[in-house]
Amino acid sequence: MRIESDNRNDEIEKNIHEDLATKKDVISMVHANRDAAANEVQAKKHENKKVRDEVHRDLQEALKKKQDEEAVELAKKTELIR
Repeated sequence: MRIESDNRNDEIEKNIHEDLATKKDVISMVHANRDAAANEVQAKKHENKKVRDEVHRDLQEALKKKQDEEAVELAKKTELIR
């Protein structure tokens, strides 16, 4: 009876150590994934900023082109009026 109790206690202690080791592995994987995810988020933000800047530049160029065209049309109209 005493031997069986000791065996069960040894097995329980072994299981506790195994569970602890498993939990440590899981925690380290979670931390690694968190770091990788943070890096991916930063990369995505950088990519979005590049796209936003490019769109802004294109819009500014289109606006400038439209203003130039309107200025040319206005100059033509003023010439026709004279």
